Amino acid sequence: MTSKDYKAVQDAQLQYETYVQSRRFDQIVDKLLSRREDVLFSHSDLKQEVKGRSEVVRFYKCLAAAFEKNGGFLRTDLSTSQVLSFSPDGKSATGTWLTIGVECRKEAFGYTSEPYPMFRLFGQRRTQFVQEGGLWKMKEIHWQEIFRLGPIAYAQSKCTGWSGLRERCWELPPTDHSGPWKGVRCR
Repeated sequence: MTSKDYKAVQDAQLQYETYVQSRRFDQIVDKLLSRREDVLFSHSDLKQEVKGRSEVVRFYKCLAAAFEKNGGFLRTDLSTSQVLSFSPDGKSATGTWLTIGVECRKEAFGYTSEPYPMFRLFGQRRTQFVQEGGLWKMKEIHWQEIFRLGPIAYAQSKCTGWSGLRERCWELPPTDHSGPWKGVRCR
């Protein structure tokens, strides 16, 4: 492991966060996601992990389709308290960051009155990187919510916003759901 490797892993994580915030999920797939089949994605809003490169790619395509259809979402994250560790052979690395985020959801996410709800999110991001062709790629991507401040209890009870994303978007193509996933086909 060299200082260039350390910086490259940091840069890959920053690129990931930039692509998520700007809804450029295709760039995550094209530039950052490992080509290995044992890729894994997990997020605390999903009820289980998304396993396998093809399934993770499909997940990001589904997410992009939902954003394209619905818009009305702003999210920004600040990652702090970085801890990076590299394997003894220098071929893999794991990074952990605490995240502080703010998101705002508009009509497309089930909110119809102003002011639009704003949430403050606190979580932990853990990413495993592997070297492929001299570049650091993401093999495992995890985000675990620690706690959230804002009107999320209402959102979850009404099944809007990101809550229930897997049920509405991942398992079956939505047909009669309300909220942001109405009419989005993922398969």
